[in-house]
Amino acid sequence: MKERALTWFREHRTIVIDVLVTVLICVVILLSDASLFEGDGLLFYWSGNISKLWSVMLALPLALRRTRPRVSAWWFVAVVVVQLVFGPPFVIGDMLSLPMFYSAIVYDSPKRTNQYVIAAGVLAVAAALVISFGDAYGPLLSSHEPSGTSFWANTLIASVTFLLILLTTLIAAFWQRARRQTIQLLNERNDAIVAREQEEKLIAASAERARIARDMHDIVAHTLSIIIIQSDGGRYAATHDATLARSTMVTIQHEAEHAMHDMKRLLGVFGGSPHADYHDISALINQATSVSTDMSLRRETVGTPQPNRLSEQASIAMYHVVQEALTNIRKYAGHNVNVVVREEWTDTDVTFTISDDGRGASAALDGHKAGYGLMGMSERITAVHGTVDAGPRLNGGFEVKASVPLTASASLPAAAYSPSSSQTSDASPVSAPAQSAATLQSPDTAVTLAGSHPSNTGSPSDRVASAVQDDAASHAESTGSTGDMGASAPSSDSGTRVFWPSFLRLGKILRSRPIAQVHQSGPSNWVARLSHWTEHHYVLTDTIIVAIIFALLASTDAMQLVLLGQSAQNNYLIDVIVTLMLMGPLCLRRRFPRAVAIIFASVVFAQLLFLSPCYMADLAAPFIAYAAMLYGKRGTWKWLTPLIVVDGLFLGLKVMLLSAGYPSTWYWLTHDEPAYTQQLSSGAGIEFAIIAITLCIMGMFFGAWVKTSGSNPQVLQARTEALRAEQEKARVNAANRERDRISANIRSEVNDTLSSVIDETTQEIATIDAQVAAGEEPSPEWISEAFGAIGTQGRTALKHMRQLLSVLRETGFSDKNDGEQASGELNLTPAKSLNEQMTSMEHSQSANATH
Repeated sequence: MKERALTWFREHRTIVIDVLVTVLICVVILLSDASLFEGDGLLFYWSGNISKLWSVMLALPLALRRTRPRVSAWWFVAVVVVQLVFGPPFVIGDMLSLPMFYSAIVYDSPKRTNQYVIAAGVLAVAAALVISFGDAYGPLLSSHEPSGTSFWANTLIASVTFLLILLTTLIAAFWQRARRQTIQLLNERNDAIVAREQEEKLIAASAERARIARDMHDIVAHTLSIIIIQSDGGRYAATHDATLARSTMVTIQHEAEHAMHDMKRLLGVFGGSPHADYHDISALINQATSVSTDMSLRRETVGTPQPNRLSEQASIAMYHVVQEALTNIRKYAGHNVNVVVREEWTDTDVTFTISDDGRGASAALDGHKAGYGLMGMSERITAVHGTVDAGPRLNGGFEVKASVPLTASASLPAAAYSPSSSQTSDASPVSAPAQSAATLQSPDTAVTLAGSHPSNTGSPSDRVASAVQDDAASHAESTGSTGDMGASAPSSDSGTRVFWPSFLRLGKILRSRPIAQVHQSGPSNWVARLSHWTEHHYVLTDTIIVAIIFALLASTDAMQLVLLGQSAQNNYLIDVIVTLMLMGPLCLRRRFPRAVAIIFASVVFAQLLFLSPCYMADLAAPFIAYAAMLYGKRGTWKWLTPLIVVDGLFLGLKVMLLSAGYPSTWYWLTHDEPAYTQQLSSGAGIEFAIIAITLCIMGMFFGAWVKTSGSNPQVLQARTEALRAEQEKARVNAANRERDRISANIRSEVNDTLSSVIDETTQEIATIDAQVAAGEEPSPEWISEAFGAIGTQGRTALKHMRQLLSVLRETGFSDKNDGEQASGELNLTPAKSLNEQMTSMEHSQSANATH
């Protein structure tokens, strides 16, 4: 019941609040002094008690001003028109026309803005006419004597006054409407992120299956093709040479064991096994030449190779393109094939062309179809923004052509390459499954480890440094500028060279964090553009506002800097400096809320301790507390409340000491006698302390309320970043669970597949060794049969691998109901084994074939 009530309140919170506010206004009107409502109308004289009813009728439309702005606005207009003709000329309720006009512009469609502006302008002039007429001539149907005032002069003054007030309200409404558009965009984007969470988990799990299938094909299928070629070649070339036969079998055994080792790394805890890249292509070509002795392979290079301009993923992808092309040539091109591996380097890209003069299109006459190798090749190249094309040549043979762009500058050296990044070349946008243990942490955790300090102990400078580091780390995480912050300035003998990059990095830290901008849905105006500009450049905006206020305080004698106490003679410069120290941090209150709060509290404490006066700038304390709660992290109240209480109590002590004649707290600590007599009571200290603490606590509560209401662009932007970080973490977890669920089964399947080849080879090697040790020579027939058995095992294993790849590529998830439970939550617990999936897939294929 309670949850249902809370849900209902959240859904109808706006109208409930507006109704309560309307009721409160009506109660205030009915309890007000009746004399405020008396006046001469156009037709009658109205007494106060009866005129209250007009104010109540004008207040009632406020209840619908946000939920039904159009109905509310025209309801209000209708009441005003009737009032101007039959009622009193002006009542307290007429002041509600400003919030009604504001609400109509802000909450209704921008297409009706002109209607509201015209209606408001007409009513303002009409009200001026009616009020001036009543003052000049009195009611038409009443005996009241006219006052004799000038009708046209009063009408002009009233009209100009009303129109200026309406213009100010219109500017404020345009400003707020533009701000609401940004808030609406951010809310919609956050809702979309939440709505896509389940879909992103499914995408991540699917991408992880594709990654495993792609790498498993590159590792196991490539090895099995070598084993098959070696066994077929040994069957004919080594039948009369036991030594050659044994060495060939050892090679086969070694390749199978190497593939098994690579698969263990591939399916490791973090799914990141080191990959060969461009630099290993030469070894790959040499291996292909040694395995297939009837293959003539030539490598050509056009242009100047620039492998340092290949990104890590592009370098890995190119290796796998050459690997898959050579594997397919061994499998399908036939015997005595001439192969050319041609690489062409330009200033913008590199292109690899692997062509042969083998069977070409006729290779498909045996009925086989394109497998998953070309699919994986395409996915890898597409992921690095390259292109790939593969197919038979017109003059015979087959050709694979892949091109990838080069980076603008040299990529990281090989030493900086981490295995965890090797899998980020998935065609899917999900690259997280391949991240290392450190990067699997959420960004929030990373920020905490990098810069947050759980306690506020230590000197004020330590706390300030901690806060700046914490806020800067948050900024770096959200803007992706950690490299700019974390990198040290290049060493140089020139001080300017060191200073200037550091200054640039400082500028990046201090600038406003980007906020999503929107296009005006209605006619654009300068107010909306200025509103969006201030939202996007809020640090500069706050700086301008603080500079204006500081100039007003410091430039004239009418605006004194000192709020309480006495400034020393000829000490105006110190007052200006202290005021600047107090107001300066306000420029960054939205950018570094925690650091600003600590700096402000520290300056106030030092001022209360050593200086005589309290300054006007101290009144910024509630705004500092408000900003810290609104823009700060969770748990801000834990350290902000003690700061407020300490400074508030210290203010009370300072006021007591001023009453006793001590100019400062430090003077009281170091002198026995007071310096003068101040006209303050000792009890004023308690009052000042209570007022200061109360105002700051109210600022904290108001900041917390605004933060939870979802009506602040910076807060919503921070929520967007948190949601994206959480979504990324969820995708990582989904991919990790999908890999963990299937990796054990796949490892078992791969081990069984490769172990069958290894066992067969080991048995044959042992037989050869036993015969040689006995002084016997293995017969050619036996050697041929042995290689034939190894080849049969290899082909059987390759067929089984293709079944495994089909399971990973085509059956979707291994969860029940394709990864979703009835509740809609992603089920990432083990469900079907790979054997069950393969059996289910075989039955499905048999059923399709039957139909």
